[in-house]
Amino acid sequence: MSILKEFANALLKEVRKNIDRIDEKTINKIVDVIRNADRVIVVGVGRSFVVARDFAIRLVQLGINVSLAGEEVSDVYLPIRGERDVVFAISGSGETEEVIDVCSIAHERGATVIAVTSYPDSTLGKLADYIVEVKGRVKPRASPPMKEFPDYMSGEPIDTISLRGALFEVSAMVILEGLAAEIAARVRK
Repeated sequence: MSILKEFANALLKEVRKNIDRIDEKTINKIVDVIRNADRVIVVGVGRSFVVARDFAIRLVQLGINVSLAGEEVSDVYLPIRGERDVVFAISGSGETEEVIDVCSIAHERGATVIAVTSYPDSTLGKLADYIVEVKGRVKPRASPPMKEFPDYMSGEPIDTISLRGALFEVSAMVILEGLAAEIAARVRK
């Protein structure tokens, strides 16, 4: 089998596991929160920004008032006013500084924070009112510094972060497409 097919099949298998882990009760609450929000501010940095941008576009297509925030985030420009606002934050590590900053402001202003992360116990997870856990992002071992990474499922070392890095973003993209479909289905009712 070619590397392309082997990689893609391995990735799809893991994406399916992430989909199967989704908590339906949490998704139902998130759908209601988003549908009832005055505005949704979607935030992500780096590759997570690509996922955030795609999700923001889907929400706009559903008629939801959306703002998008990324690397150049400043609280001066954030339209977070209060409890009828929602910040939808995407960060595999849950420790991305710009994302944490936006969520901290949201928390202070009484907005609802929804997090998509691999680490529910991260700083982002602690700021969130709702968490969609998406496995895939791994942190490097202390030694050797950039050689091996632990596999999130088995704990065994893997040679590259690319599969796991890709796993978070691809899984998040698929899950958020499903979330948009769920919101659309409820808007039509």
